Amino acid sequence: MFPYRAHFEHCRSLVAALLLALLVASDGAAQSLSVVEELRLSEGAAGFAGPLADGDGFGASLAWLGDLNGDGVDDWAVGAPLSDGNGKDRGAIWILFMRADGSVASARSIGDGLGGLGLSLADGDRFGHALASLPDLDGDGRRELCASVVGTSFGGTSWPGGSATSLGASLPAFFEPSGCVWHPGLQRLVVVSDDGRVALVETDGSVQQNFWVGGDLEAVALPDEDLPVVYLGVEHPDSVIELDLTTGTPTGQSWDLTPWMQGSNNRGLEALTVVQGLVYAGLQDTGEIFVFDLQAGSAVQFMGIIPPPGGRDDVSGLHYEASTDILYAIYDPDNLVLELTPSGTALRSYSLPGTFQEGVALLPGCPGPMATFVVAEDNGDLLTYSTYPASCDGSRQLWGRGGVDILFLAADGSVQSESWIASGSGGFGVSLDAGDFFGSALASLGDRNGDGLQELAVGAAHDDDSSSSSFAQRGAVYLLSLTGSGQVSAWSKISATSGGFGGTLNDGDGFGASLTGIGDVDGDGATDLVVGTPYSDWGGGQTGSLWTCLLDGAGAVTWQAELRGADIGAQAGEALGAALAQAARDWTGGLPGVLVGSPTGGDSDAGAIRVLALDGGGSVSESHLIDGANGGLSGPLAAGDGLGFGLAVAGDTDGDGMSELLAGAPGDDGAGNGRGAAWALELKRDSLGVGFCYADGTCPCGNAGTGAAGCANSAGTGGSIFTSGSASITTDDLMLSVSGLPTSKFGLIFMGDATIPALPMADGMRCVGGSLFRFGARLSDGSGVLTEGPGIVGWTWNNLGSAGHILAGDTWSFQCWYRDLKGPCGTGSNASSALAITFVL
Repeated sequence: MFPYRAHFEHCRSLVAALLLALLVASDGAAQSLSVVEELRLSEGAAGFAGPLADGDGFGASLAWLGDLNGDGVDDWAVGAPLSDGNGKDRGAIWILFMRADGSVASARSIGDGLGGLGLSLADGDRFGHALASLPDLDGDGRRELCASVVGTSFGGTSWPGGSATSLGASLPAFFEPSGCVWHPGLQRLVVVSDDGRVALVETDGSVQQNFWVGGDLEAVALPDEDLPVVYLGVEHPDSVIELDLTTGTPTGQSWDLTPWMQGSNNRGLEALTVVQGLVYAGLQDTGEIFVFDLQAGSAVQFMGIIPPPGGRDDVSGLHYEASTDILYAIYDPDNLVLELTPSGTALRSYSLPGTFQEGVALLPGCPGPMATFVVAEDNGDLLTYSTYPASCDGSRQLWGRGGVDILFLAADGSVQSESWIASGSGGFGVSLDAGDFFGSALASLGDRNGDGLQELAVGAAHDDDSSSSSFAQRGAVYLLSLTGSGQVSAWSKISATSGGFGGTLNDGDGFGASLTGIGDVDGDGATDLVVGTPYSDWGGGQTGSLWTCLLDGAGAVTWQAELRGADIGAQAGEALGAALAQAARDWTGGLPGVLVGSPTGGDSDAGAIRVLALDGGGSVSESHLIDGANGGLSGPLAAGDGLGFGLAVAGDTDGDGMSELLAGAPGDDGAGNGRGAAWALELKRDSLGVGFCYADGTCPCGNAGTGAAGCANSAGTGGSIFTSGSASITTDDLMLSVSGLPTSKFGLIFMGDATIPALPMADGMRCVGGSLFRFGARLSDGSGVLTEGPGIVGWTWNNLGSAGHILAGDTWSFQCWYRDLKGPCGTGSNASSALAITFVL
């Protein structure tokens, strides 16, 4: 099992209402998309030997590397961010050198001290959390690999403290500690017992004072180190009482928390601490942390809820250390202490010695090399642990800020050099906050604005812009322009308060948890962006949603629209948008498209992938679901596999003319508990009509192509014609697309009322004959796709004589001629495959 859980001044009517008119195409118009070939990669499968270890999460991230080693077959990178390496959860990346049949010829890993990596990793860094492949930056003919290091761990690690020293011998009889806090002004530990007693304890364990207050005291917190008062956390009714430590009596100030904290089965308030003036109260029943502003006169302002990391319950102790900005939380059933940001982002966790842990405090010495960690145990003991360096290391304040390492790879997959981009490093002059998660997602945008520099989009899903709350986690995206050495030359930020973004983000949405470019949607010459908010609660908790952001050349948002997961069938808890990738045009009928991962959705909660096609009128014209019960995937998949946690498109890896989809399932248990797997899937769209004129031995200069395409061209592929929409002359929604063309080259689609034996046509073959008619010249886009339509039927009636009018019952064949000045036969042009379509009313 995997451990994770506005107005637009448009230039063209093409994007008049992109994603606002959320209309899924009718059955009569939609065409099916299904898996026709699949291959599961994991330890011991498809030639991959690993080794992996339990919990590695292989498949959490994926990237296509092109032909790295020059053997004619494209290669892949697969992240295993929970790989232990030389510690715990340091992370690793596997470089997979592939065979043409999709199996692994050889593999090597990159990690802490492995594969030439110069970056020094620490426990919990999660190197490889996100991956992206960049075009060749340094001119060596190989693509570069970007890997993020987010510095967070949900798995237990070995306890960094020394052995325990008991202070419990001097406690009063039957005193069972349920909470503790250090008071620096009094130089005492304040310890509470669930029978209503409070004790002031020296660091040697001797008890200086002992008060009886009454009530079920479960926690204690320090509101002001300069005042001799503490807050006592009372369970049932859940409330906070202010206690004067000089007199041992309550001050009369108290706050009722029961309107918000509702624990069942006598499992109420269990933990308490003060964070930057706010009171954090832990609820035993759910593990949630409730945040309050306790005001004079017993007034309470509820600020929000921090969900438990990993779904844990029974948070039994809390302590906030202001010097390092770290929140410590004890989860009793798991025997864990977690280091969190004030917003609740898990930074690190440790397996805690002992049992019945009910409170946590730090004694003087932090930040320093010899801090003392105190744990109150509800069995009559109070334990201290010395040498707790992680809590006192000044670098701990950087945990959760994140960073991106650009790896310049050699042909053998080892790291030749690297460029580290983080807060104030690598030319990136931004001071990130702890827990921002810079690197939560990565996406290569190419030279999106024509300035000659490659752009990289980086998510910071827990950025708190637009909220005064330190636990907002609304998210942000940074756009970085990179030099040839991988340094940042310029950057811009998109968030609720930056970069022209006009949408509404809510606390916890996680804007930037996933990213993908989607091409130039609005025709302004700049690549546009889709951003995931997988934790959006529209339609239910963590249903997820997507934002399409149209960008200008400077990276500012000119228009945005939200696509809510519930509107396309996503369910609560599905986390739609946890991963994104740009869909191949042959999967979407030539339309712009996006792949969307839902790792906790789908059949049996094993994960799911949706392929969304966006039509020219701004609607979601098609939505195709791939999971254990839909889309032709045989699997098998099991609950918790997390299919869709990582996504990438690999082009035509096996040379059959079809693009491959790489989908991670990091929770796959086939090779061991949570070792993970990656699926290579070939998707095929059921196109209208009958295809023909495929490349074979009759191509003019022996330039036979592969798969359902025409003769090979300078792009190394052949032109393949396919459709979206329907053959209805009434709806007139047919769109013809040709993929596999050289980019930015003119071409045109022509049609005829007969088919003929293949005749040479420049570098290709013509198989369409009879009465011939041509449509207007078009330019192939940056993906090598040329399109015609919709409105094809109407165009023939408005521009052609009666012999060229398309009528119901007619069969017309379509083919594309296109320029290819560097083609293999030297004629300067080529032809695609052909398609015969019979039209209906």
